[in-house]
Amino acid sequence: MGQEFSQSFHCSCDPSGCRCAPTLRPTAAAVAALLGSLIPESVTGLDFALTALFAVLALDAVRDLRGDLPVPTLAVLSALAARLLVPDEMLLAAFALFTAALLARHRMTSRKPSHA
Repeated sequence: MGQEFSQSFHCSCDPSGCRCAPTLRPTAAAVAALLGSLIPESVTGLDFALTALFAVLALDAVRDLRGDLPVPTLAVLSALAARLLVPDEMLLAAFALFTAALLARHRMTSRKPSHA
């Protein structure tokens, strides 16, 4: 079961633990943001939760610097672009841009060199 899970979600496991593809958590956060729009406005205290989650993801990304374009840089660029393009829906746009940037970065860095 564990091996099937790790193969279907592009996870790599070793004795120290498992690490999944870098897009899994931001994608889940974007979906949660969409579902969060269903919560009534009378509920208080949840307005900061997604911002805190984004901050935790950024801190986690700082720990995972690999030598290519750093994830925190992608996060800041996504937030700035969202602020300029759609200031009324900045958080959702920033998550969408960040997820797209992570997917593009993952595809560009995971290509295996071909031996001609």
